[in-house]
Formats: sequence, C-alpha cells, structure tokens
Amino acid sequence: MDVPALQALSHNRRADVRAAACAAKTAMLPARPAHYRALAKTPLRVVAEQVLAASGRTLLAVGGCCLSGYTDEIGQRLAHEGIGVPPRDDRAVLTLILLFSVAI
Repeated sequence: MDVPALQALSHNRRADVRAAACAAKTAMLPARPAHYRALAKTPLRVVAEQVLAASGRTLLAVGGCCLSGYTDEIGQRLAHEGIGVPPRDDRAVLTLILLFSVAI
C-alpha cells in the first residue's frame, strides 16, 4: 500500500500509525486514543485515515474511541456480490426470531 504521507513520517511515527490502523481494523472493542498516539494526534490521525482508505476502509468515531469499517462503496460492492449477506431463508428465519422476541 502506497501512502505518501506515511512514507514521509519518521520510523517511530510510521509504527504509531500502523499500530493505530491495525487496532482500529481488528479490535473487538473501539480503540482508545489514549492508547494510540496516532489516534490522539490529529496529523497522525489523518495519516491513519489515509492508510485505512488505501484498503477500502474508513475510521469511525464511536463514543470518543475509534473503529474502522468498509466505505459505502466497498460495502455496496460486497453486498452486490453476495459477500456478507445471509441467504434468503436465513434472513426470513432471523426476521421471525426478531418478531417473536419483540412480541414476547
């Protein structure tokens, strides 16, 4: 992945950006900016956003913390290709479960 702003940073700041981007991509819970320098400092956060954008992801602010998700274009493309979308019968069963659980 070629992100010019990342290459312009020092080795330590590149490591900070990569750690923050990795945490935002793979964390089970939102990543706290206090734990990742690149999420806490705006210039590094912008570079982290560019790194995520290079792989079709975007940085999402969640209650003062950060996660990443697919951009709208990538999400639509995945849904169009049927990736991550449950089959019709499974969607029907999930709908019935939701209706019954609300009705109870």
